[in-house]
Amino acid sequence: MKKSYKLSKKNLNSNNFNSEAYEKNKELFKKISGVKINYNLDNNQLLDLINKQTLIPISIFCNYSPLESLVKYLKENSKLSFKAISDLLNRDQRTIWVTYDNVLRKKINLDCSSEVVVPLEIFSDRKLSVLENLVSHLIKFHSLKEISKLLKKNYQTIWTCHNRAKKKNEK
Repeated sequence: MKKSYKLSKKNLNSNNFNSEAYEKNKELFKKISGVKINYNLDNNQLLDLINKQTLIPISIFCNYSPLESLVKYLKENSKLSFKAISDLLNRDQRTIWVTYDNVLRKKINLDCSSEVVVPLEIFSDRKLSVLENLVSHLIKFHSLKEISKLLKKNYQTIWTCHNRAKKKNEK
């Protein structure tokens, strides 16, 4: 027989359940349950929907390797597992682990203050590098000069990424 996971006083007082967090997010839990019921979603479908709508501030890409910055942001700020990150980025889990290990050695500090954000799902295209994906997305809204200022990268670097992405997408 299945065990029921209803909230009870016993569960509220146990070490596994944080009643403060529940009370603080009670309305959010109700809304999420409503979305699940209204759209007939299971838990995995709901998580996929949430992950696709995850927005990444572009300021994290300013100073370091784009893949390292993205992995660090997803691991530490979004609290995702290596498996979840590898699924979202369409990359091997070992690659994600090695990248994160390199980040820890370098002691990278990310700037998450940017108001300009991009959806996480743009980085899942394996034909293009992380920076090429980013530039390909941003070119829809900004000029190359603006993108180079936003990312604090040389204009020529942005131009090269844009041209490489165009050539790869033509094939």
